[in-house]
Amino acid sequence: MQKNVFTAIGLCGGGFSMKGQGDNTRLRYTSNKTQGLDENKRVQYTRDEKVMVEVTKTAISIIPATQAGETLTGSFTDVSCLWKEAFNAGKTVISTRLCDKRGA
Repeated sequence: MQKNVFTAIGLCGGGFSMKGQGDNTRLRYTSNKTQGLDENKRVQYTRDEKVMVEVTKTAISIIPATQAGETLTGSFTDVSCLWKEAFNAGKTVISTRLCDKRGA
């Protein structure tokens, strides 16, 4: 059973790093707050926890610092870039279905 919850990562006090190497480009964010959303983007829960989010060209992984075995991964089903001013005013919305290592 796949997760029907989209996990939003609040970057409160967080940071990011990027590694570029050909087609293996990765963007990594760190966060200390996680919000779980339902299909209608309503907040279901909020947790204070350290999390790393890794984004590649086609997929996203969410890795909790204290529970590395609980990593959620998913391929993009849709990407919308809504930038009025490049990387200054706007947002990127990534849609995915996240699964744990069991496929649930």
